[in-house]
Amino acid sequence: MTKERQRRNNMDFQVVEMYHQSFFEEKELKQYQLEHSKFIDEISRRCEYLLKDKIIFTDSLDMEAVNVPYNLCYNNLLKTPNGDPEWIYMVSRNGFLVDLALMYRLTNEEKYLEKWKELLLTFTEWLLEDNPALWRNLDVGLRLSNWVKSCIYLGDLSKIFTPTEIKKIKNSFLNQTMYLETSFIDKNYLSNWGVLAITGLLNVAQLLPDIVTKKTENWAWSVLSHEMALQFYQDGIHWEQSPMYHHEVIVSVLQLWLNKQYTGCYFPKGILHYLKKAIQAAHYYCDSNGKLLSLNDSDAVDFSYIYSIYSLCGFLPRITSHNEEKIQVGYLYTGTKITHLVQESLPISFDEIDSGFMAYKEDTTFITLFNGRHGSGHGHAALGSLSILLKNQELIVDPGRYTYREDSKLRIQLKSEESHSSIMIDQKPSTRINGSWGYDEMGTPLASNTKNSKDLTEFIAVWSGWISENQLAIFKRKIVILKEASIVIVINTVECPGNHRLAAYYQLAPQIEVLKQEKLLFDKTSYQIFFSENQKESVEKGIYSEKYNQLIENKRIVLMSEFKDRSVTYEVFYDAEQYKIESLLCYQNKADEPAKTEQILGISIQHNQSSQLYEYYYSAFDTFRGDKLYHSETGRMIYGESNFFKESRK
Repeated sequence: MTKERQRRNNMDFQVVEMYHQSFFEEKELKQYQLEHSKFIDEISRRCEYLLKDKIIFTDSLDMEAVNVPYNLCYNNLLKTPNGDPEWIYMVSRNGFLVDLALMYRLTNEEKYLEKWKELLLTFTEWLLEDNPALWRNLDVGLRLSNWVKSCIYLGDLSKIFTPTEIKKIKNSFLNQTMYLETSFIDKNYLSNWGVLAITGLLNVAQLLPDIVTKKTENWAWSVLSHEMALQFYQDGIHWEQSPMYHHEVIVSVLQLWLNKQYTGCYFPKGILHYLKKAIQAAHYYCDSNGKLLSLNDSDAVDFSYIYSIYSLCGFLPRITSHNEEKIQVGYLYTGTKITHLVQESLPISFDEIDSGFMAYKEDTTFITLFNGRHGSGHGHAALGSLSILLKNQELIVDPGRYTYREDSKLRIQLKSEESHSSIMIDQKPSTRINGSWGYDEMGTPLASNTKNSKDLTEFIAVWSGWISENQLAIFKRKIVILKEASIVIVINTVECPGNHRLAAYYQLAPQIEVLKQEKLLFDKTSYQIFFSENQKESVEKGIYSEKYNQLIENKRIVLMSEFKDRSVTYEVFYDAEQYKIESLLCYQNKADEPAKTEQILGISIQHNQSSQLYEYYYSAFDTFRGDKLYHSETGRMIYGESNFFKESRK
């Protein structure tokens, strides 16, 4: 056999073997298994299904989760077993090969290696069939990344395969990498599809150097550099504004960086800049327990192992102290060589620049407000929508996504304004959903801002929307977080000529029921909502999808008020066991009658067991008739948009 023929028939596994040798130390691996048995048990559960030729998708990064086992066969790639084509795409990404390779490395049991080899070779045959569902470029890219990633755990593949099998595998690698190059279109520059496709090609180029030509590799790095520059806002948020897809993009790029750490292969500094920024922004996409924010098309799943990877790689600070046991959970994916680099702690509030995403995050508090562009078909009617977690208790949540099926009314319902925790005039949405991926009308974010002081963090969101053909409304939402008291004040301001009704919607966490007493009390918690006197409350049934393909009922609170031309309402979320909330009358200087809420509102917050007192005043509109000076019933002199007082009274 000539050297040229031998080169074409064989594959160079030297880089993979070197990577494999330095990836784990056996003593650390044994310790890991003892400390993280629960995490490994879930991987093992998925593998046990695979050994029976069945498959489930329960990894946090699985974009379309399926917890019901299905037969893993080619027929199911022709006709999806549950009516959702996303199931086909999930199978074609071959993430299960990483699970099998991991379990083989952890246990040394041949059954996992044999099934890995069988499924890899099976897929090389399936890829020869004329099935478009196997050849979407993001799925091809993810498949290649998973093939290469699983090889790292196995080591010397030349001892696993026969020469004939190696030839088949190499041809499949060649066909897929060439497809990714020839099928690339300009639209991919601005799509998560483009990043997932190109990183698949580059994984192959880095670790199997005889597959991809240098010319193609250089082209791919150039494409990825342009994609990273285009797809992320200046504050590090991915433009599609979906936490799950944000993570899919940065995890795929992070793998290329990891490859460099072990092999010394090329990784551009320019891409590293965007990667760091995106990972630090992602810190604010989950609470301190690692639960992902289900904003837009995302799931509310445990992402702690992903955040552990970021932390171990030195891109994020250590996970907070009460979750210290999770700090090493990402070790299976980073290996021995990656040691945690100490990072300075990040600010408690996200420094929003241009994305419109705002967040406040500390150990037991997580609050978000969204006022950004819609983020393609993955966007929901979420302008002004917020989420609230106080003292590790979820109160207000995003509804999730459930499905991508075009024929599903639930898809449209979950994307609608009334399914989010925002405000709406006359039940006429300013963002109107048309099908799974389309819109008839879109609200426009106008301004966002975050203010921080010793006692308060404030978010401000302003947006506009056409509620009819000739009627434009202006919305403003202000979130005031009293840090010391763990209290959230929400102030809603709207302007729309004529007589209208304003509805404030709050989607409750599924475990929460509401008791209607003097005010609305969250059952099994100590939290209540205090709200404006002109609002009438009701509690309705809602739907909540914590995870793709999973749906349960929840409750939503609707606070309704009537207004002419303009309106100001407010809600206060507080711990009723610790604090008492009252509204305060305010008077314009020289006036005998109390001022209307549209002029100024006042709120008193008194601690039940101490002398601590807070007062907050807000004037939504400038005063241009009469004095600009106001007095509160407690004797405060007030001027300006917002005033905060804190004192201890005897």
